[in-house]
Amino acid sequence: MKLWGHNYHLFNGRTRHAGILLKFEFYENVVGYSCLHPWPELGDLTLEGEIKSLMNAQVTPAFFRAMNYAQIDGDARSQGKNLFENLKIPKSHYLISSLDELTLLSVGKIAEKGFELLKIKCGDDPEQELKALNEAALVCQTHKLKMRLDFNGKLSFEEAKTFLQKLSKSVGHLNFIDFIEDISPFNGDNWKAIKNQFGVKLALDREIKNLPSKIRRELIQHADVLILKPTIQNPAVMLDLALNNGMKMVVTTNLDHSLGVMAAALEAGRLQKAHGDLILPCGLISHGQFDDDGFFSKIKIQGTEFKELPSVGLGFEEELKKIKWNFLV
Repeated sequence: MKLWGHNYHLFNGRTRHAGILLKFEFYENVVGYSCLHPWPELGDLTLEGEIKSLMNAQVTPAFFRAMNYAQIDGDARSQGKNLFENLKIPKSHYLISSLDELTLLSVGKIAEKGFELLKIKCGDDPEQELKALNEAALVCQTHKLKMRLDFNGKLSFEEAKTFLQKLSKSVGHLNFIDFIEDISPFNGDNWKAIKNQFGVKLALDREIKNLPSKIRRELIQHADVLILKPTIQNPAVMLDLALNNGMKMVVTTNLDHSLGVMAAALEAGRLQKAHGDLILPCGLISHGQFDDDGFFSKIKIQGTEFKELPSVGLGFEEELKKIKWNFLV
């Protein structure tokens, strides 16, 4: 096997995020592509750490996932195969990563596009978020929208309870919430208490990595929804956890490159085909969070769904040909 890389950055007007495109030559005439896009601020190994591990012949979980999708992509490209044939990709929620986007006007426009769910990143400024959510909740109810709140484990248990108490009091109820993701660092007793007191559904995302494997099956029962990011998590393992604990699943991108978006869409389509209602509306339309890099503009969206999908492999054949690749190993 030979491997090449191409470093890239995704910009969103405020910050930039580093990743690397990977080109694998598995054997003659079988070349596949994927991306590796860590988020160190959320506990991932840095990109430099990933590359260092690779050079030391250490395969990290994230690199293994990247290699897996490159293999799928390479096999499909070598055979001229359409990976998305006969797959229906689930609808997606609308991602709001900044409170500046959460205005009464924007919520109405989002609803007009056919979205039924908003995913809102929270936890950085709880007081401002309470104010914004209180105002948006009324508009959401008018348009029959529900919210998915994602705290990335930033609140303590006590802070989480205070936040929900204030939000419930100001709005009058919490029926506008679809579920809350990683509201606080995972603790079975704490999450059970939050569910019982506030009647909300809880979703487990990145906090799953903090669960010792021996007790993961026992503790995970206190969550209702399992978030799967296929480019960094093993879908088979996550599916097994969901099926054995009566949980629903939501497949999302890792807010990564377009190749990562297509890998997540592929996995979501396969899982929905095999398991139907186990898969809830997903989070696959994330590329709008970043400036166009020559790849994102090739992803065609109509409302909550993909308008076009790759005809061979994970797509972007012409864009990948233009890249200058650096040999790694």
